[in-house]
Amino acid sequence: MGIKHRYLEGLILSVLYDNKIETYPYKIAVELGKKYEVSASAVYNTCVRLLKKGFATTEDAQYVVSGRVRKYYQITEKGIHRLQMQKKEYEAERQVLDQWFGGVE
Repeated sequence: MGIKHRYLEGLILSVLYDNKIETYPYKIAVELGKKYEVSASAVYNTCVRLLKKGFATTEDAQYVVSGRVRKYYQITEKGIHRLQMQKKEYEAERQVLDQWFGGVE
């Protein structure tokens, strides 16, 4: 099942929150890929947006792995607040959809 882009931000914030440690976009893509269809490029682009919005931060130090620079992301307090808000929004959406489609077999 593919992930809608509007949910990807919340899922990535959730992974960052749950891991409690810094992680990098490809590893996030692999973790999400266990349950959903998601491309590494979509995860990378979303991580960059999270950084620009102040929902995530990266270390000043960057690591070179196999000739490529790897940035490690960590959720910020602002990101935790955004995650909490998104969870409330998702729950409200789910309740509406459950009511709408509840009788459909």
